[in-house]
Amino acid sequence: MRGKFLVILALACVGVADTALAVLPAVPTHPGMEPALLNNGKSAAAKKKKQGAYNVVVTGDYEGSGTARLTATSINITGSVKAAGGSAAAFRVTDVAVDEKGYFSGAGTIGGPGGKAFTISGRIDLPAGDDEEQDPKAKDTARISATFKCQDGSGGRIIGGQTERDP
Repeated sequence: MRGKFLVILALACVGVADTALAVLPAVPTHPGMEPALLNNGKSAAAKKKKQGAYNVVVTGDYEGSGTARLTATSINITGSVKAAGGSAAAFRVTDVAVDEKGYFSGAGTIGGPGGKAFTISGRIDLPAGDDEEQDPKAKDTARISATFKCQDGSGGRIIGGQTERDP
């Protein structure tokens, strides 16, 4: 792949006119590209830039929105989702470990205590710092991308952008 982008993913949230976009950096496929351009959390400075608050959108079999908080070691995601024809329910991922590269996997629930359990896996990353097509703020803003799946086969995607960086 010779382009700068691997995927452009557009997600529309029910009841929201805007469309959320995520642009993920391309993985180097030829010699000479420096792996550091991926900003995948290998340096302490990059890991620190990812810590903070995020707004997230949930789409798939469940639609909704919420917030996430990333610390040095874990992620928490909370929000409200609704299944087709259903009522609103809490969406919760609590204290899921995040590795040094920004990847996480664990469990969460939809609904209150005793709600529907799901597994989740995803990552937090920074855009490539050398992308000439991004504005300065976007070059320094972390983002979340994750997939979740319930035991009954229902599930969806979570995508979001950083709104506040921890000092």
